[in-house]
Amino acid sequence: MSDADPHAPTQAGPSPDDAAGAVSMGADAAGPSPEPTPVVPPSEASYATPAGSPWTPPDAEEKPEVLVGAAFAGGLLGAMILKRLTRGRR
Repeated sequence: MSDADPHAPTQAGPSPDDAAGAVSMGADAAGPSPEPTPVVPPSEASYATPAGSPWTPPDAEEKPEVLVGAAFAGGLLGAMILKRLTRGRR
């Protein structure tokens, strides 16, 4: 270490040649292409969603029976787990 002031500014940083190389590398290596957007198949097409339009999953409000079934299955599974945990405590 020299006797110079340790808090003095330095000339650290990339040189102009390095900066130009980094920009050109970023343009060449764009990375993998994104996955294509899923579309509505012709068998499920309707007036509101024609074939080839972007497909979106149905909302939970459109199928409340699925939510009720999932809640029932979760409750049943919870009861089975609690029964197993308390089986040896008599």
